[in-house]
Amino acid sequence: MDRIKVYVVGKEKTEVICPSCSRAKVILFADTDMSQNCEIECICGKTILVIFEKRRSLRRRVLLTGTCFSKRDPPGGTTVKIVNLSRTGILFLKDAGGKLELNETIRLRFRPKLSNNVIRCSASVKNMDGDNIGAKFLNLDLHAQKVIGSCVGV
Repeated sequence: MDRIKVYVVGKEKTEVICPSCSRAKVILFADTDMSQNCEIECICGKTILVIFEKRRSLRRRVLLTGTCFSKRDPPGGTTVKIVNLSRTGILFLKDAGGKLELNETIRLRFRPKLSNNVIRCSASVKNMDGDNIGAKFLNLDLHAQKVIGSCVGV
């Protein structure tokens, strides 16, 4: 069974695209209990598990390079690959340097695409899954918030 994640951010409906046949099926949120996942069946016979994810800020997939500074990293920091970004947080891959801990405060530096601005901020580690690190921004100034907002389309 294929799984598709649907982000519920101020929407009334969404389209789920079948990975097998590329047909779209519309889900009306008013008719659906979004506290539970649901299964839908496509015309082609494929069953799709739809996972509802409610977020205050929608995450956008990106491919950026940045630097992470933690207490166990070298003084120049460790290079990280940023894989998604939102107005409130970041997900990045860290395969070198010191191991991070949950709720550890780290510093990040990165440059969003199509921007001459370098974002420098602190973040708190909220999620770790192998090399994937999810962190919540702690001190974004108004300018940095606007730059990130323009990158994620909000």
